[in-house]
Amino acid sequence: MDVSTDVADTFHAVYPRLVVALYATCGNQADAEDAAQEAFTRALGNQRRFVGPDNPEAWPTAPRG
Repeated sequence: MDVSTDVADTFHAVYPRLVVALYATCGNQADAEDAAQEAFTRALGNQRRFVGPDNPEAWPTAPRG
C-alpha cells in the first residue's frame, strides 16, 4: 500500500471524529471542517513523516525523523 492510500484510508476513518473534536473546540462547523481538511492536506505534503507513527491520528505530534 502506498503512503497516499494510507493517508486516504486514515482520512476516511478519522475525519468525522476529528471534525467533532474541532467543532467542540472552536464552535463553528465550517471552521472545524476546514481545519480537519488542512491537517490532511499537510499529511499529504509530509507523507514520509505520516507513515512513521503507530497511531496515524497522532501524526502531527510524532517525532521528526
